[in-house]
Amino acid sequence: MTKRTRYWWLAPYVDKELCYAVGPLGEGDFSAVHKLAFPSVGYLSRCLGGHKVGRRIVLGVAKFEEGSLRLSRDIFVGTGSGKIMNIISSDLARFDIVCYYMNSIWVSPLSVLILLYLVWIEAGLAGGLGVLSVILFLVPTQAYFCKRSSTYRRQTALRTDARLGLMNEVITGMKIIKMYAWEKPYSKLIGNARKAEIVELRKMSYMRGMFMALNICSSRTALCVTMISTVLLGGMLSADKVFVFASYFNTICLNMTAPFVRAFAELAEASVSLTRIEDFMTQEEFSKAKQTQDFGPPPIGTAVLINKMVARWKDSSTDNTLKDICMRIKRGKLVAVIGPIGSGKSSLMEAMLGELSVTSGSCVVNGKISYACQEPWVFGSTIRQNIVFGSTFNKTRYDEVLRRDLTLVGERGSSLSGGQKARVNLARAVYNDADVYLLDDPLSAVDTHVGKHLFDECINSYLKHKTRILVTHQLQYLKDADTIIILNNGKIELEGTFEELMCSNIDYARLLGVDESLVVGEESCEEDLGEIHQFRKVSRLMRELSRMSIMSKLSNKSVLMEEEDLGITQRRRRRSSIYPKVERSLLLDYFRCGANITVLTITAVLFFLTQAACSGADYWTSYWTAQEETRHYHHFTNNYSGVEANDSSLQESNFILERDDLYSTEFCLYMYLGIILVLFVVSIVRSLAFYEVCMHSSNNIHDAMVSSILRTEIRFFDVNPSGRILNRFSKDIATTDETLSKCCLDAMQRNKDESNPFTQFYESDVVIKFDNCPQMCLLLFGAFLLVLVVDYVFLAPASLVVGVLYVLRRIYLRTSVILRRLEASCKSPVFTHLHSTLKGLSTIRAYGAEKVLTNEFDDHQRQGSAHHRSEVRGMTSHEAHFGTYAITSENCS
Repeated sequence: MTKRTRYWWLAPYVDKELCYAVGPLGEGDFSAVHKLAFPSVGYLSRCLGGHKVGRRIVLGVAKFEEGSLRLSRDIFVGTGSGKIMNIISSDLARFDIVCYYMNSIWVSPLSVLILLYLVWIEAGLAGGLGVLSVILFLVPTQAYFCKRSSTYRRQTALRTDARLGLMNEVITGMKIIKMYAWEKPYSKLIGNARKAEIVELRKMSYMRGMFMALNICSSRTALCVTMISTVLLGGMLSADKVFVFASYFNTICLNMTAPFVRAFAELAEASVSLTRIEDFMTQEEFSKAKQTQDFGPPPIGTAVLINKMVARWKDSSTDNTLKDICMRIKRGKLVAVIGPIGSGKSSLMEAMLGELSVTSGSCVVNGKISYACQEPWVFGSTIRQNIVFGSTFNKTRYDEVLRRDLTLVGERGSSLSGGQKARVNLARAVYNDADVYLLDDPLSAVDTHVGKHLFDECINSYLKHKTRILVTHQLQYLKDADTIIILNNGKIELEGTFEELMCSNIDYARLLGVDESLVVGEESCEEDLGEIHQFRKVSRLMRELSRMSIMSKLSNKSVLMEEEDLGITQRRRRRSSIYPKVERSLLLDYFRCGANITVLTITAVLFFLTQAACSGADYWTSYWTAQEETRHYHHFTNNYSGVEANDSSLQESNFILERDDLYSTEFCLYMYLGIILVLFVVSIVRSLAFYEVCMHSSNNIHDAMVSSILRTEIRFFDVNPSGRILNRFSKDIATTDETLSKCCLDAMQRNKDESNPFTQFYESDVVIKFDNCPQMCLLLFGAFLLVLVVDYVFLAPASLVVGVLYVLRRIYLRTSVILRRLEASCKSPVFTHLHSTLKGLSTIRAYGAEKVLTNEFDDHQRQGSAHHRSEVRGMTSHEAHFGTYAITSENCS
């Protein structure tokens, strides 16, 4: 970065040499070559170095995913996937931007000190006053804006977390929402959350608009102060001095008001993101040793020993989920756990896994655990990978697995029916060679005859020498269990064999007998007709239990989609998303979403007025300098001609100084101040109006997306992973809210203060088609008009450079769109993988597959970062060279 510092302060000095260079060949051409080279090397060192460090930090997202696997589940209950997705999509991405500006924190002050010394040599006290006007006024003002922006950033992040949490609930439970026609209530909830978020975004956007408006005025204000101070101190204005002053002040403002203040702004926002990441990662971690209180090894031949266990989901809660549980399960036994809904059956499984906090007592599981969760969990891979799940592939053990085991499975098993997902879930548990098998209602989603086959051939035969704890609602399997445990309200109501429960005098005996006869009657009505009549009087409790079991089977069934059709659909979608046709009217449609034609016209007029004020200030600088040179020339000629007497020379000089075609110095001074004041006001109003339109556009786009999601068919959610959909509502909406509007305004206010008015300002993943930006046409028109008035000779090289830049821009945009879309398409698997991982935390921890999932996440992350921005930035830097060449050509001509 020291090279970049040297280039910054050497470039204005070369401008001075170019002003004094004369002759068709020689020293001026050598200086022009250096003038062309300075911005190029500095630009490349800034871009490539900053992006390289930023990309390395962003790759640290893998550590975030690895840390998420170690967190306790009760943290995710309060946090939800919404906050995690927001951290991944927005907070971590900010480090890529902050590294781009980080070196400006120390480079900019050093450059300004050097430039202040050079300005003092050239302009003395007047130049020092001009520099101080920038440092003492603009920098503190913009620092205040940065501080307020960080506060608004913190509030915005909280509002975004709430909105994404609601969106995650909507996407996950869309079937329930459509079943009960809850689209409008959820739309209203999301709309209210979005309104609260937009309020904070609007405040932050206004601060950013003020910041960018002051950037336009900073160099012109410093030049104005210097010129006025020079005149008031009795100095002389000349074209060579003013040109060097402008070059120095442009460089100072480019260092202080653009990258320096922007570095602090991005650093403040990144610190907020870092605090959020730190708060999340320092939460209580999951630890089996801490979750279970071990009071010594269990007796010989005992697989599970639970002694007076009391457990709850949250340590802060006063309600215990499990109360005074005592249980001893011997090796090789089949234990059935039944009870009404909400009795604590699944919580008992979670306590054995160590996921449930044990407040008193002990829970000891002796041996390796294999677990089949109640809701079948599958991840986006092949069936074989879902079953093997990181274990070494054993063909002998894999012989009886499902056919077509290389079929691709969607995030939620979209290519599988409910029964098939349940069988994959059970096959994963059975394939894992363990000592204790925890089976949480694995047969509820399959048909009756399929369930009987799985129970007889798999659970009761293939695993007959293993310890099996089966939670079930299908009571026809209880007669094969060695022990039956009946839970109710978190307590063990009864424990014993099937015969013991049948012989007891409580209602459970009749309940079990009736349900058994009813369910077996489904298989063979003629054989069990007598038993059905014997237990005709059934209690209300088990009626509800049986009815809920049937409803569970019906609700979990889904239509099996064809694998070939799914693959074709995914390939077409991937191809269309990477190679889209970007319409020229896309940006105009974006603005139309936020305002009507009247408001857009007023905003366009403000842009015209801002450009007119900028060009007017530049023109008046040249005009005033020319007037002062003319006035000084005639004064010098009359005083030193030596032809006539002193009296006649003075009279002629006074006559020339008071000519009608020369304005007075006082008039030029006040006129310059007025133009600068108008520029201040118009640029601020323009920025605020523009951001207001963008906020309305972004809000309307989000509302349209929510409406489309709620009204679309349910197949859309089976084909598209939840992570991909959440990516649209997190990363893409964040880009629309902040980056798109910032890039548009920044592209529209590019001016001669920077080496290349065509250069795209770096931000995240936004591509702005500058040929659709009307302000760029204004900049070109204003520049050409100013050149035509001041030096028409420059029109020929300027036209040539603009033509070459237009061709390069066309090539750049075509390549840039493809690269950006490739990068975006590679990011969706990252979000999908993380979302799927968080949904299966219990299963992942039970199998000890954290390392497997982390490695897969690393692969997705590496693919998403493969399309580095160096190609795009290299193309942009070449355009910067052509912009510099335009200035050099003008000097040489």
